[in-house]
Order: sequence, then structure tokens, then C-alpha cells
Amino acid sequence: MNNIKRNWLVVAVVLFLAVTVISVQSKSFFASVHTANQQNSTKIIKIGVITPLTGEAAAWGTWVQKSMDLAYAEINNPNIKLIYEDDKCDPKTGVDAYIKLTTVDHVDMITGQVCSSVTLAIEPLAKRDNIPLLTTGASATSLRGAGDQLFNLYFLNDVASIYIANYLTSIGIKKAAILYVNNDFGATLRDGFKTQFENNGGTVTDIESVDQKSQDNRTQLAKIKQSGPEYVFLATYYDNAAYAMKQNKELGYGLKTIGTIDTYNDKSMSIAGDGVIGHKYTRAKANDSKVSADFLKNYQAKYGEKVDAPGPTAYDAMYLINDAIKSGKSIRDYLLSVRNYNGASGKLSIDENGDVSIEQEVITVTK
Repeated sequence: MNNIKRNWLVVAVVLFLAVTVISVQSKSFFASVHTANQQNSTKIIKIGVITPLTGEAAAWGTWVQKSMDLAYAEINNPNIKLIYEDDKCDPKTGVDAYIKLTTVDHVDMITGQVCSSVTLAIEPLAKRDNIPLLTTGASATSLRGAGDQLFNLYFLNDVASIYIANYLTSIGIKKAAILYVNNDFGATLRDGFKTQFENNGGTVTDIESVDQKSQDNRTQLAKIKQSGPEYVFLATYYDNAAYAMKQNKELGYGLKTIGTIDTYNDKSMSIAGDGVIGHKYTRAKANDSKVSADFLKNYQAKYGEKVDAPGPTAYDAMYLINDAIKSGKSIRDYLLSVRNYNGASGKLSIDENGDVSIEQEVITVTK
């Protein structure tokens, strides 16, 4: 073989080997991309749930946990993982829970908050970290517009208190007093009610506050009774309201009371007994009775107990999160698109501020 032929042969062999190597490497590259895409399609979505499982607000947190677990079992999506943390309705504990969930568990979003003080404490951190927050019970008016990652699935206090003020005006009430829990939750309810009731031509005869852990409202009730109101607006949690209703009956004052759904549940009945009879409270109106009825029935069957707010809201939150994941949109974009969603808590929409819009109604306790 002459040198020219030999050289061409060498070149041909080298080219063949080069093409073979490139082909193998290309197949390996595309195989790795395909594997990565498969892995992304089965990525585990971690959802942190920060809610009070112990402490004064444990009833709410327990309802949140059980309702979310019920929805989680029904949804049966193996790509979703729930991780619970107890905030004890304490801002510092809530921040510690947030740090653990985001730095150790690396969650994709956080939900379950029922205490406004906890939500307000962790919201700046979520905004910094670009972590969506979906509340299930927090309702302080100051949560409105608090951050572009915050979604309030529970209607805020100004909405609830304005509704109650308008309701009292509609039934001819001209004089009302206010008993509020001394924190942001109670203060925003107090202010919303007072402003609207006075705008409607009503008179606020007295305003009294109680500490969140107080079980003695006798002094405040005596002052309220003396001011001569036709109704007392209880801007409190269920335990504060229960002690107030119990002591109102014990003292024989006969004060008529009204509040948000936060003032009444089975726990408050166990404290106040017959003192709750006649109490009025607002709640979200369930427009799709089947969804709500099925939730209540399934909850009772699974846990052997009744559920109250914020249980239905937490149940809806789990379904909305799952729908967001299935939609292929970001959690934020999907939630902003929610309109007339038939949930266990009622027919709801989410506005451009991330706040829920939902119809309310007044319920009177009869037994």
C-alpha cells in the first residue's frame, strides 16, 4: 500500500471513531435529559403546614390538620407530601417553624395558618424567599396587601365586621357595645365594626378589651351592661367569647351577643353551656350544599366528631393546591385565577390582592 492510500485509510478510521464517540455521547446526553425530565415530572411537592396543634387555639389547628389529611387521602396524589409544624398561635414559634420547613425540609409552599399574628410574623420571610403562603383562618385586616406571596382563603376582619354592622342596622339596632381581644385580630374587628356601625347612624356605647388568655370578663361585662347596648359585638376568639357568654348568663345581664364564626363552636359550648343560646355568629354561606354536606359527613365518619371553621377552608386549600399542581401553572398564578370555586367553605373567588371573596350569613344558636 502506498503512502497516500495509507494516509487516507488512517484518516477514514479516525473519522469513523470520532463519529462513533460523538454518537454514543449524544445518545448518553439525550438519555440523561429524558431521565431528568422524567424525574421532574414526578417531583415531590412538599407543603409545609404551620398551624396551632397545642395551646389556646389548638381546636382550630386540629381541625385544619384533620381536614387537610381528609382531603389529602381523597386526592391520593403520591407527588404531594404534607409536613406539619405546631406554631402554638405564637409568632416566635411560628417563625421557628417557618425556618425549619424552608431550610431543613425545603418546602415549596406553606399553608395552614389560622393565627394572624403568626402569619404577619412569617410573611416577610416568605416574601424574601419567594414562598407562597395560603392562610386557612388568619383574618386580621392588616393581612390585606401584606405581600404578593400571601393568599387569604379566610375572609378578613373588615369584611366580617362590616357585614355584622350592616346586619345589626338592618334589624333596627341603634346601640351596640364592643368586647374585643387585645391583639391585632381583635383590634381590626373592633375598628371595622365601629366605623361601619357609626357610619350607619348607630352609637357604640362602650368598648372593652380582654387579654387573649383571660377567663374572667365580669368587670368588662358590668361596664358594658351599664352603657345600655342592644347588642354586644364579640370581637374575640371562641374561648374569650365562651367565658363572656357564660358569665353574662351567671350575672343575669341578658346581654345579646353577636360575633364572627370565631366566637362559636363545640368547644365554646363546652365552656358556656346554655349561655350560648341566642348568640348570633356569621359564617361563609355554603352555596353548593352537596360539597359541604359530603365534607361534613366524611369528616364525621373518619374522626367521629364534628368540625367547624377553619376546617372547611383547610379542606378547600388542599384541593386548590392539588388543582394548581395539575394545572401546570405556578401556585401564585393559579390561585389568582380562581373564580366561583365550589368548596366545602362556600363558593369562593380570589381577587387580585390574593383575598377570598365569599358570601356570608348569620346563624343563631338555638341549642
